[in-house]
Amino acid sequence: MAHLLIVPGGVAGPALQSLMSGKMPPDQQGRLQGAAASLFSVASIVVPVAFTQLFAWTIAASRPAILGATILLGAVLTFSARCAVAATDPDSAKGSTMRAT
Repeated sequence: MAHLLIVPGGVAGPALQSLMSGKMPPDQQGRLQGAAASLFSVASIVVPVAFTQLFAWTIAASRPAILGATILLGAVLTFSARCAVAATDPDSAKGSTMRAT
């Protein structure tokens, strides 16, 4: 059952890299891929620790349970990232995710 949650993440990485590389000129591809790999590496270290601590905090016996706090935080972060992309990318405001070649 846990594999059903992991598989979409394995598909999302290459798809995101493809979308990002489509937005960059050829002479900037190495810089983009290096930055993306660095961010993914840092996130794979920080996120499990942060979300484990948040989950432990939400289920502690000394406070009422805030069920779904980790999911809510993930949704807020995802929405924030989407807003940041929409604010900086004029194509995303029109609903386009791919650059015409």
